[in-house]
Amino acid sequence: RTFDVLGIVAPDNEVRIFSLSEGTQYKANIRISGNNATGTFTGYAPDGYVFANNSSVTTGTVSLTVQEKATIRGSYSSPGDNGTISLAYDAFAERQTSLQEVVGRWGYNFIGNWIDMTITSNGSFSGFDSDGCQYTGTITLPNTAWDIFDVTLNASQCGDYDGTYTGLAMFNDSDPASDYLLVMISNSRFSILEVFEPL
Repeated sequence: RTFDVLGIVAPDNEVRIFSLSEGTQYKANIRISGNNATGTFTGYAPDGYVFANNSSVTTGTVSLTVQEKATIRGSYSSPGDNGTISLAYDAFAERQTSLQEVVGRWGYNFIGNWIDMTITSNGSFSGFDSDGCQYTGTITLPNTAWDIFDVTLNASQCGDYDGTYTGLAMFNDSDPASDYLLVMISNSRFSILEVFEPL
């Protein structure tokens, strides 16, 4: 089957590809030589679902052809599954930003499920959610030329979900007036894929 995804390539060549409609997230680390990129990935199925290997987490390899600021196309292979990837460049990742733009309260409230996070001027944050989970961590901006943040989150009082998660975040648009913060983080067992709005 085919579904729409958003792909983020960070300056250190960490890649996050995800579908908000499907709830699926993939993390890859790629090596680039000329217009070719290869690497390995970890895939995270949405809650209650599994991949073809009958697990909620899968691994595989990816081979890509990159046309800078135009397209990324290629194929992937994992146990019981293989397919193709086709991404078109979107210049909103080039938004000039700063760490100060994420300072403040962020979260969401959806059918009684909510989260409330506060980010301080030095990039540290803390928060909690409707399930009683407690969160702390840091968000940094490695390169001001790109709207791509590094995130480390520590979860506690969450049962099986306790632990440290790392990954990326970025704004959803080139217009600060319509900001949402996309957060894509994971560890070896679970992933978190959320859209935060200003509170």
